[in-house]
Formats: sequence, C-alpha cells, structure tokens
Amino acid sequence: MAENERPTPVTPLAYQSSHVHSYARRRYLTIFLVWGSALILSFRLFWCINRYAVNLFISDDWLFYDVLSTKSPWWKTFLMQDGPHREGVGVVLVSYLLKWTSWNSRVDGFTIGIAIVLATVLAIFLKVQLFGTLDYSDAIIPFMFLTLAQWEIFLGGPGPSDQAFPLLLTMAYCLAWIQRNRNLRLALVLVVNFLLIFTGFGLFIGLITILLLALDCYQQARAKD
Repeated sequence: MAENERPTPVTPLAYQSSHVHSYARRRYLTIFLVWGSALILSFRLFWCINRYAVNLFISDDWLFYDVLSTKSPWWKTFLMQDGPHREGVGVVLVSYLLKWTSWNSRVDGFTIGIAIVLATVLAIFLKVQLFGTLDYSDAIIPFMFLTLAQWEIFLGGPGPSDQAFPLLLTMAYCLAWIQRNRNLRLALVLVVNFLLIFTGFGLFIGLITILLLALDCYQQARAKD
C-alpha cells in the first residue's frame, strides 16, 4: 500500500449489511439442510416400504382384521383392546383404507410411514415455535424419526396404533400446549389427550396431562388470573 493511501473505513451501515447477508445465508442453508434431510430420508423410507412390504397378514394382524371384517361400527374398532392398550385412531383409519384397497396389507406399512413423516414435520415445526429458528444441529430430528433401524414396524406385522400414531399424536400434543390462546390451548390438549389414551401406549399421557394441568392451574392462581 502506498504511503499516501489510507484503508477504506468500514462504516456501521456496511458492517450491518454484511452481518444481515451472512445471517440470511446461514438461515437458508440451515433450512435447506434440515428440510432437505427430511425429504431425502422420507423418500428412502417409502422406497424401502414399497420394495419390501408384502401383501400378507402376519401374526396379530389376523386377530385385528378378522374383527374388522365383521363390519363392526368404527367406535367399537376405536375401543378394541389388545393387551394393556386400546387400538384407537390407528386401526380405525387403517380399517377404512384396507376396505378401500381390497384388504391389501401393504397399506399398513405405508400408513405407518406417512404418520412418522408427519410426526417429523410436526417435530421440526415445534422446534421453530419454541426457539424461533432452526440450527444446523436440528438436522438430527429427521435422522431420529426416519431411521430404518425401526424397519420391523413397517414390514414385520405392522401395527399403526402400537407404533406410529402415538408418536404423531404426541407431537401434536406438544404443539397444543404452546398455543397462545388459552381456550384453544386447553381444547386442543384435551382432544389430543383423549385420542392418545385410547391409541396404543399413548395411554401414559393421561397422567402427564393431569400433572401439567395442575401446574397450569397453580401458575394461574399465583398470577390471580
């Protein structure tokens, strides 16, 4: 640099503009990484289901779908019990899909896959609602939900009420609790709680709901609201 030349000063406005562009670029890269991972893993999941799921009832399927073939009303299917829990939303939905597809048991695997993908979407949305933005580390969310390590729930006698729907409803339950409108929040919590306690091992949410409502009442009482 010549002696008579001086470095160009960085103005606060230029620094701020550079910082904004850097933040925007990082934000777009994060969104691309998280949602791109979810998209790729979802494609892999459905490819696996399509490739390996067979049109053959396995194990407990014969018990469930023998009952469904008697044309029981949907509410009896909703209350149907297998072991310690009831079948709830999962089997009700699959029962209609099976009838529409001439009892093609591959529907089970695809329904579970769709439910887990939706649970992944809700989990990512929950992270944004709680913290305002996504981070690079949030790419772990789709890897946790969409792993093929759980292949047996899609291919080995799949049961939607045991596996996927409690997960999906639990994500919906968490989102219900962070609604700003109190009346809407409580209504959604009670509806999702009802569906959970009648769907697989989501029944354990009943105790958690009682504790959270008690805590909410305590906080409202302290605030004299």
